[in-house]
This record gives sequence, structure tokens and C-alpha cells, in this order.
Amino acid sequence: MFARFSIVAGTAGVLSVSFVALAAAQDYSAKTAWTELRTRARDGGIMIASGSTQDLGGSLIASNVRIFPESGPQEIVAILPELRVESRGGAVALVLPPSFDVVSTVDDVIRTFTVTGGGEVAYDASAETLALNWSFPMMRAILASSTRARQPTNETFSLGLTNFSGELHAEREGRLDLIIDSPQTEYSFGFDPGTGWQSGEATMADFHVELAAEEMDMISNEAGALRAAFDAGFFARLRIAAGQTTGISNQMLGGAAIVMNTAVAQSVLEAEMVDGAFSMTSSASDYRIQGGMGPMRGGATIANAEMAVTAPLVVTPENQPARLMFAFRDVVPTEQTLAMINAQAFAGESISIVFDATAQMRLLEELGDGFGSGARPPFEIYGVTLDTLETRVGDASLTGSGGVDFFDGVMASMGNPPRGAGRFVFDLIGGQTFVGRLAEAGLIPQDQVFFAQMMMNGLGQAVAEDHLRSEVELYPDGRLTVNGAPLPF
Repeated sequence: MFARFSIVAGTAGVLSVSFVALAAAQDYSAKTAWTELRTRARDGGIMIASGSTQDLGGSLIASNVRIFPESGPQEIVAILPELRVESRGGAVALVLPPSFDVVSTVDDVIRTFTVTGGGEVAYDASAETLALNWSFPMMRAILASSTRARQPTNETFSLGLTNFSGELHAEREGRLDLIIDSPQTEYSFGFDPGTGWQSGEATMADFHVELAAEEMDMISNEAGALRAAFDAGFFARLRIAAGQTTGISNQMLGGAAIVMNTAVAQSVLEAEMVDGAFSMTSSASDYRIQGGMGPMRGGATIANAEMAVTAPLVVTPENQPARLMFAFRDVVPTEQTLAMINAQAFAGESISIVFDATAQMRLLEELGDGFGSGARPPFEIYGVTLDTLETRVGDASLTGSGGVDFFDGVMASMGNPPRGAGRFVFDLIGGQTFVGRLAEAGLIPQDQVFFAQMMMNGLGQAVAEDHLRSEVELYPDGRLTVNGAPLPF
């Protein structure tokens, strides 16, 4: 949550600089547009230096262009052999050359990236609004060199974007709309972090990003700033989607090579901050993983994987909902994977795990610098509801649901049994048969089968053949019972 908060705050800062840098487009010549662009960029802390210029009236060609931040000119600099500036009525287009370099210096490592493909960035700006569009039929960035103390680091990096395009509309008062598309994306890398060589490569189809936000100029890391922003109408919504994605990663750990191959048919992440709360959902379908470490090899397929998180972001006098959900449906390990634990008897059978719980909670202090640094916990939980618990292995399943209310809160009761009242119901179907299969496969010793069955019968009440039910109740006086009896241990 804090990472997302910082990203939003940082984006707000970049947005304000963008207006300073680009609020210059009018219906004027390319020469005037070039002069205004350099002036406004300098006001925003970005320096644009060049050699000669050729004024063609409706366009201007600047040679030997260097673009770098004034505060750190050695940290990163873009070096363009030429940059074409075109005046298009009330808009300005920057036409990039077919090839240019970007040089960065981080921790004494000098890296030179060569960007090829060409394309253009067009903008139409005023003192209040900015419309930005970019289009690159094919963009590729390659790490051309990487040195430390003039010695090569052997790092590698490559990024390719096909039909890379985007639109951005922003308003000084804090409105932002952004769309990014790349129908085909691929990258590869290789480096040594000090623990051994690591490398990887991936391809991604139909990469798409949408971001919409309001009142972003209200965001900062100061305590109470987020509440003030929500009161002013702040919201932010993000959606990231991708089609077929494949990846390969290699790394060394303790002298052993770890190799992983993955593939996902489709994935989506959606997040929003609105009405004083944060929520996020993600899903991936037809997920496949194959790999191993040293001589151990295995893999699995996952039909669907999901996750959802909801949490309050501001202090309120009443409880707010929170949620945690994760699901892995129809996970089928390969025979190689099962062989590592001598479980080949379960080959072809699927495993599913679904957990979905909600809570009633309150923040006790506003987010911002120093959050959670006090003597007391920064939040309190007053109730928990288990909406869904489902674990399935082949024909065996454990399901559960229920809820509990805490009178004084969970955090206030730390170190003592919480005061509350609630009830949970769990059903175990096929458990006896499953334990028997584990014993036949040698996964549990025969002398422990009786103990496992005794535990199941002690906590569960038979309602049908190989079907046990447990009703767990918490009473206000602190008693905890299972099927009406005190816990057997």
C-alpha cells in the first residue's frame, strides 16, 4: 500500500513539472516552438542543449541534441544526432531520429542504451491542460555497453515494443487520463548481482494500461494529506492487462542452476483508490510453470489464479470493510513434481485452494510519514467473516464459513484471549479415504494413520459416510467449543 501511495504522490509531482515544461504550444512557427520548449523545460529542471539548427519554416531540425536533468547531468542523458520539431497548428510534434543513445551512470556503472525505430511525440499544451500523444511503429532499446572502472560488466538488456502508442490528457488542477498500448512486447536481460549470473527473457501480447485520476495535485506524504484529497474528490483507477505471456528465467543459487519457464494465457490487474479506501484485484488464466533446481525438475498447470485486497485509507469513527481473497483453482502437478515427494499415485488429480475473508476494521492514525511508528498498533479489527474456505485434493475436500465479532478489538487483546462471539462451520468430505491413500502411497507412516483418524473424529461429527462436520463457537465468556464440547486439547 505504501509503495502505491508513493507512486501516486510522485506522479503528481511529475504532472506539475509537465505543465511547466510544455505549456507553450500555440499557433506559431517551429522555431518559436523550439525556443519555447527549451525555455519551459529549463524552468522545469530539464536542460535541452543542441548544436546547429536548420529552420524550414513549418519544421526545424536541431542537430547534436542532448537532454538531461539540470540537477544531475551525469546521471542520465539522451543524445540525439538530430531532433525534428514541427508546428501543427496549435500542437507541436517532436520527431525522433531512427537511432539515438541514452547514457546513465548509477553506482559507478556507466550504461549506454541505443534506441532504434524512430517515432514521434506530439503535444498540445496551455497553461491549464496538456494533451500528449506518442506513436512508435517499432521501438527497440539495447544495452550497447556497460562498464565499471572502464571494465565491461557483461550485463545485457534488450527491450522491443511493436506499435507502441499512448495518449495522456492532464489538467493543472489534478486531472489525469493515460492510455498505453503495445500489441507485442519482448525483453531479455542478464547480470550478476554478486550471487551468480541471472538472466531471463519474456514476450507479452496485447499489453494495455489505463489510468484515470482526479485531484492528484492534492497528494503528498504528509499525514492527513490523503484524507484532504479524498474530501476534495480525489480518486485514482488503474487497469493493466496482457494477453499471452511467456517467460524464461535462469539464476545460480549455491552453485546450482535454477531454471523456470512460465506461460500465462491472460492476466489482468485492477486497482483503485476512491471514497477513502484502496482495492485491488488480479487474475491469471491458464498458467503453466516448468523448471527446477539442479537435478530436480517439475511443473504444474493452474486453470485460474486470483487475488483481491481491500483496505481503508483514512481514519473514520465507524468500522470500514477490509478483504483478503486468494484462489488457485485446478492446480495439476506434473508426474515429475509428484515424484519428488513419492506421490505419483495422485498423478492427474487437481488441487484447488480458495480463501475469502472480510473484516470490519478502523485505521487509528492517518497514513503518511511516521505511520505505524507509535506505541500502539495503527489499526484495530472488530470482526472477521470467513466467506469461503475451500480446499480440494482429488475427491477430498475441506470447506468452511462463519464469522466472529470482537468486543474490544483484536489488537487491544494482544496477549490475552479476545472477547467476542461467533460461529464457524467446517465440512470434511473424503478425509478418511484421503488419509488411507496417503498411507498406501507411503507418505505417512502406517502407525500414524490411527492418530490422524482419531484427530479427525475428535474434532468432527459424522453426518454421512466419510463426511465430518465441525461447528466451532466462541462465547462472550471466552469459552471455545467444537460441536458443543470443549476443545479436546
